[in-house]
Amino acid sequence: MYIGEETRFHKAFYETSIPTSAFGNMWLADNKPANARGHYYHTIELGQDGNYISSLPITGKIVFEETVIPAVAVTEIRKFTSRIGPDSISTCSIGTKEIIRTRWFVNGDRLPVAMQITEKDFIQDKEISSETYAYHLVADDIPISDEIRRNTEIQQALDNADIVYENGIIIISGDFPTNTALTLYLSNIQGSRFHQQPLENRTDGFTTEFHLPDLPPGQYIVTVSAGTPTNRKVIINI
Repeated sequence: MYIGEETRFHKAFYETSIPTSAFGNMWLADNKPANARGHYYHTIELGQDGNYISSLPITGKIVFEETVIPAVAVTEIRKFTSRIGPDSISTCSIGTKEIIRTRWFVNGDRLPVAMQITEKDFIQDKEISSETYAYHLVADDIPISDEIRRNTEIQQALDNADIVYENGIIIISGDFPTNTALTLYLSNIQGSRFHQQPLENRTDGFTTEFHLPDLPPGQYIVTVSAGTPTNRKVIINI
């Protein structure tokens, strides 16, 4: 169900259930008619007629000051014309409104950890006002699993690591969590992968070395993976 907007001026309910893809069902992403009926100033009948769009879920991240958390974002848009009158279909229109709402979810939880709402008002298809509101939980209150928390720490370590090439050796220095497994992939400059190598030697708690095979002179793409959603890529010259 789409969660309706309620203000001190009006309260309206939808005539039918409106599907949303927010909970992982991509088949519910659609553009559908969305009509609501209710009351304006608690006494006057209100009709809202328009459309509702639910986008496909997008996998990404929520970035806080010191924390990056994997999340799924869903954007929903409802654009409608409001009419007031004794039968909710009076010619007395109070304008057209577009409400764009994006919600972010983690761990498959049905309660969003963050939400952004933009409300736009139109008169004769001309935008006359726009306001945006954003809400989010503080990072420490977001219910993330130990696995996601660890993957997030590994991803941050990989993003911040120093990766250099010296005399046939790729040296990776970073503050990785204990027992982080790294894999190196080697590609030509066109992106065709031809070599894969797991962790070979850990010289101390923060530095890892990969000894590359003998290669002809040229440019190569080195990809370092820690099993997290995003890898690190660097270009080296041999």
